[in-house]
Amino acid sequence: NQVMAEFPSAFQNAGGHSGGGYGGGAGGWNDGAMCDGSRAADRAQWLVENKRMSLHAAREQIMREFPHVFNDWWNPSANCDGLPAGDRARWLMDNEGYSEHAARLKVKSEFHHQLHGPGHFVGHGKFPHALSIVNTSEGPRLKIEVVCNAPDVRLVAVHYHINGGQPMNFDIRHPEHGSKTYSHVTPHGGGYPLCHPGDQVTYWLAADIKGYLTEEPPHAGSNHHARLHWTAM
Repeated sequence: NQVMAEFPSAFQNAGGHSGGGYGGGAGGWNDGAMCDGSRAADRAQWLVENKRMSLHAAREQIMREFPHVFNDWWNPSANCDGLPAGDRARWLMDNEGYSEHAARLKVKSEFHHQLHGPGHFVGHGKFPHALSIVNTSEGPRLKIEVVCNAPDVRLVAVHYHINGGQPMNFDIRHPEHGSKTYSHVTPHGGGYPLCHPGDQVTYWLAADIKGYLTEEPPHAGSNHHARLHWTAM
């Protein structure tokens, strides 16, 4: 099969998993999504014909292998301990200053059996925050969203490097409109790196609150062992 011959690594464990994929089953599926140069529908058909998988299982397999492509995983009707996921996200937006995307990732982190998708949420520490990959015209980029509810926030700073590359530091002076979430996406050009699934992100955060700088984790600016890590997905 031509698809198999051209992209063997994408099919190495093709028969292995059939449940718990991205998008709440096949909710995030897109026949026309391009997965490393091949249409998702063509990859699924190959699995059905050559690995004797059901169409549903084939789609789940592909969505696990290319999570950044199938980012329409959100299901606002998912039952999260008696409340729809959409209602929980809306409460976070209305009461805690979350952006819509950060709220969704927080709900997913708490109800991961009901919601399956890319991205990561960290709820402990001084600053709840989310990390994800966004597709741009120039390739996949890292996105960091920091929720900072403190009064008189003058700026939020994100510091990170990808795969041990050049350290990058960015100041975010304004939250997303109508929220208290400070968002950053790695800029285009200037030699700034892409962020693919599996890349290693090392990072730390800081906020200037009433003229005082608060780091998360504490002392991470001077102690690289204290910094946070994420495997992009």
